Amino acid sequence: MAICHSAVTSGIAATLTSAPIRSWPFGRGSGDFKGVPLLAEALGKVAWLDLEVLLETYAEVEKARRESAQRQIKHFQHRIQSVAKTVGSCATSVEQNAKTLSWSVHQTSQKATDARDASVEASENVRSVVGAAEHLSATIGEVAQ
Repeated sequence: MAICHSAVTSGIAATLTSAPIRSWPFGRGSGDFKGVPLLAEALGKVAWLDLEVLLETYAEVEKARRESAQRQIKHFQHRIQSVAKTVGSCATSVEQNAKTLSWSVHQTSQKATDARDASVEASENVRSVVGAAEHLSATIGEVAQ
């Protein structure tokens, strides 16, 4: 970009210094060359000023772009941290629920085992009662004869 400005300025200055005086409406006569170098110098300064303004504008745009990107990164980071915190909280809750469920399953299993053992004992007791009833019935039958 600076090369382009420099080339254009140099080309215009060369044209100004080689142009015949009669083509200049502000010239005072055919021998007055004083205005041409001053005009070329002024044009060079204006071109450099234009270049500086252009570069500063680009720098400001780049700065604004960087600041916008930083804001977006911070916003994204905040959202990700929030999501991670929520996921961590949910994981803790799921872990606690799994422990509670495991304890409940263990308790249920223990109670089922106790119920089975009680059922087996009750079944044995019923057999004993049936045996005792048969024996009683046989005894009553013998006594009745």
